[in-house]
Amino acid sequence: MSDSESIPLAPIGGNFTVGEITLYGVSLVDTAKKSPTGRIVAKANLGIALQPLAAGLAVIAAYGYSYEGLCYRFEPSRVLVFPTDAVDGLDLAPGSNACGFEPPYKAWIVASADELLELAPTFGTVDKLIVDPRRSGKRPPNTYRSEMLLAHRGGGTRDA
Repeated sequence: MSDSESIPLAPIGGNFTVGEITLYGVSLVDTAKKSPTGRIVAKANLGIALQPLAAGLAVIAAYGYSYEGLCYRFEPSRVLVFPTDAVDGLDLAPGSNACGFEPPYKAWIVASADELLELAPTFGTVDKLIVDPRRSGKRPPNTYRSEMLLAHRGGGTRDA
């Protein structure tokens, strides 16, 4: 096969490690500032500032990943926090075919057994996020009354 799409990706750094995952995305932390902070913004006046509590934590917006030579996309993107030596990420070379990601995207290499924190910011109206999911017909079945009321087999009541 001469099709370059069918050839698995070479691992970044040239080493292969079993269970290694490469995350692709952008850092949400600006370590060039004296206090490393980043922002998640839903609207111009509605957002949240992020500041890692310890050195060596990456906070990224991840758009995809590669695992065992195959590429995957997150739909929607995910906000991930995890410990790493490369907080700012590894630079991708232009034309490197890193799952279709090129600069300004970066890569972070993690082991599949590493722990991470996923932040799931959801933006919407109060009605959509709080009220609607709790209305009748939209709740999970296990939140309704769980006891059954049984009638007597003869159709009458027990007292009769």
